Amino acid sequence: MISPDTYYTCVAKNLSRLASESASPEKVPEIFYDCARKFFDDVEPVLFHAFAGKEEPERIKETLNKLVSEKISWVNILGKDKRLAEIFRALVEAFFGGVDLSLLTIESVKWLVNGLSYVEETTGASFHKCKEIADEIIVRLSYNIKVEPRKGGLYVVSIMRENLPWMIDYLWPLLTEIIVSERIEALLEDALRNIDSGRAILISGENGWGKHSFAFKLSEKLLSENYTLYYGSQNVAFKLSGKKVVFTPGKDFLFTPAGWDGASRQLVELEGVMTLEDAEKIASSRLKWDGVDDERLAHEIAKKSMGNPSYVDLASTYLGVCHVLGQNCEVPGDIDLLAEKLRKIVPGKVVDALRLPSMFKTRSFPVELIEEIDEESEAIIQRLLLKVPHLGLYSFRNNYVQGMFREKILVPSNIAEKVYSSEAPFIASWFLVSGVPGADKYLAFLALNNLHSENSVDILEAVSILSRGTVSSLLSNATLFRLHVLERHASSNYAMALAEELLELQLEILKKLYAIDPRYSEKILETSYRLAEARLSRFLPELALEAIGEVEKIGLEKNMQLETLRGIALIHLKDYTNAKKILGGVLEKMSGAEDASYYSVKLAYLEAKIREKQDPDTLRELEEFVKLLSRGKCEYSNILLEAALLLKEYTQKKNYAVCMQLTRCGYPELAATYGCFE
Repeated sequence: MISPDTYYTCVAKNLSRLASESASPEKVPEIFYDCARKFFDDVEPVLFHAFAGKEEPERIKETLNKLVSEKISWVNILGKDKRLAEIFRALVEAFFGGVDLSLLTIESVKWLVNGLSYVEETTGASFHKCKEIADEIIVRLSYNIKVEPRKGGLYVVSIMRENLPWMIDYLWPLLTEIIVSERIEALLEDALRNIDSGRAILISGENGWGKHSFAFKLSEKLLSENYTLYYGSQNVAFKLSGKKVVFTPGKDFLFTPAGWDGASRQLVELEGVMTLEDAEKIASSRLKWDGVDDERLAHEIAKKSMGNPSYVDLASTYLGVCHVLGQNCEVPGDIDLLAEKLRKIVPGKVVDALRLPSMFKTRSFPVELIEEIDEESEAIIQRLLLKVPHLGLYSFRNNYVQGMFREKILVPSNIAEKVYSSEAPFIASWFLVSGVPGADKYLAFLALNNLHSENSVDILEAVSILSRGTVSSLLSNATLFRLHVLERHASSNYAMALAEELLELQLEILKKLYAIDPRYSEKILETSYRLAEARLSRFLPELALEAIGEVEKIGLEKNMQLETLRGIALIHLKDYTNAKKILGGVLEKMSGAEDASYYSVKLAYLEAKIREKQDPDTLRELEEFVKLLSRGKCEYSNILLEAALLLKEYTQKKNYAVCMQLTRCGYPELAATYGCFE
């Protein structure tokens, strides 16, 4: 999916034209210089990175213009001018790092390789990496190698306590206390017992009876009981083990425990659960929130609610808006009539402002979707919506309020651009993808074409979690070089779901290349290691082991790096016996090579050993290891910290030699983590 006129299309078209004309290979540099001059914006970030900020891009552009206008002999000048040779190499690598294989032919790539060989012979420059990429392209084109990523499904991401409200799409807990009744508390305890027993929990029923609130409280309870909670596809739960639960959103909410059998499930229905007393407590809390502190009104609303929490909140919203408008309002007993009365008193400017966000499938939406409005309209919106500035989100208070403004309208084409510059781009993208059908592909396309923007990686990370395969489908014709560069960029920015998806795509391509040419085996091992590492960093050791297992399935032997990671994954899964056995085997193979890699494996081995069985001998061995690292090189500081923390966990004592070493090596933050300054 590449726009019609880019640096990449310009180079590809010219390569094809000159290859068909059997033109002299010395024309190759001319193509790259000329296309770079015409589409300088496409290559500017690459050139800036290649020259590490040592040279202004504008100076490079001036050079390109001068070269083209003066019709200089490209090859001759490349041999004499090192700077121009570096620019040429950067332009070729930029092309391979962005071109879509559908733009190329076998003949055009072969002609390019001949041109690079000619430049090498004439100037002494080396284009080994570029030729390697070209070779991959020729094989993929020759054998018509294609991958078709499955797209559109939820993946999985762990939920931290601080992210819980927005991930559940329920912002009230960030703004006010959530009332929990005895009946709800009993249902929560029952749900927890069912999950402990391996049964899934389905929170079902019509909207408006507190599904979001119950999902939030159940999630809180699970986290307090030391469960690891994930957001994502129920299908992933089958592969997990231990105290883990996957929350899957939808019309109904699903909580699936790890290793679920696929059948046992407990239904939770909330209709009629709330008592009059509960309703009155909620009404009192909501009225105070809306600036209408009236206990008599709270009692009246509770009586009319018939135990429906949405009625309580809608009545409070209505009275809050009436208060802003200076009107005295009566609250009708019918919820639909109440919604109609509220809709009628909302000014037209506010109705217009809420039309677009009301179309979202989620309650929450990015603040950028509300244009600047006058003071009175702002005051009314503050009653109809919840606002959490640090998340960059608005949220409709409940489904009834959202439904009041919902009309069939065309979603504006610039909706993605509106949130692209958000201060919280990941969260803004999360709700755009969750709330607007088709936004995933458009956002991914936009971000892939604006990778120099710091928000792009956050946007792609959200798409990768919520619409797995969408990013891959746009990159299925990319070179392995491009996928590798993108994956490294994602990893360095902690976008590990995106990195994982890019690694999966690389592996799919590599497996097909390996079937044709065995020399791709080493790259499969390297990529499998990085994939397992990415999954482990996202608290998914079971999926890390799955990635390692795939290596054996295609007939390759695991190397020491994969075996080490396998051992560490087993530690995460508390399988200490097998972890110790595997890591011990790796240490034997590494015997004599006492460097950072060796010490890292040694630490993992000692952790498996001491967690399997705490005995005096193992403790002494760990103490000696910490002592050794405390006298070692500063490059071992991170390993020293981890080893010292592990020892401290069992002895409950600080080792001040550790503090001295970390401080001496210039790592006060590591010393603080260990507790040296307490």
